[in-house]
Amino acid sequence: MTTRFSIDRAEKILQQMLSLVSKVVSFFTIFSFCKLIYGKKLKKAVEEDPYIQSMGRVATEQPGGSYKWHQGLLLYKGRVNIVPDNTTLKAKLLHEVHDTKVGGHSDVLRTLKKLRQQFYWPGIHRSVQDYVKGCEACHKIKVETLTPAELL
Repeated sequence: MTTRFSIDRAEKILQQMLSLVSKVVSFFTIFSFCKLIYGKKLKKAVEEDPYIQSMGRVATEQPGGSYKWHQGLLLYKGRVNIVPDNTTLKAKLLHEVHDTKVGGHSDVLRTLKKLRQQFYWPGIHRSVQDYVKGCEACHKIKVETLTPAELL
């Protein structure tokens, strides 16, 4: 009896671990997939984006600084991708971080925190606010967290 229970428990733990690994891998490869999907469009968007170009000059002028070019993308502190001003790409990133199992329809601050772990663009906070505010699934399942007002 205890052996079967242990095997069932071990299988359940393994499934949970695999699920977690797939979520982590999914999140960290989002930008790579976007790069593959958009390819030349992404490269062109990076080349045409004034913010990325101005920060790119900083990366070129200060080789040991916080900004670095890596495979045609601008990184901040070696890990955060500076996203070009491309609404399709931003919408895809917001969808992946908010709507999928990785995001779980989190609130604005949690979605923003997950997104900022890997990505940045000017106005990212406003983009996340607007996206979460416009999420139909969140509006349908939103739970009131305030206690009801009492009579005085």
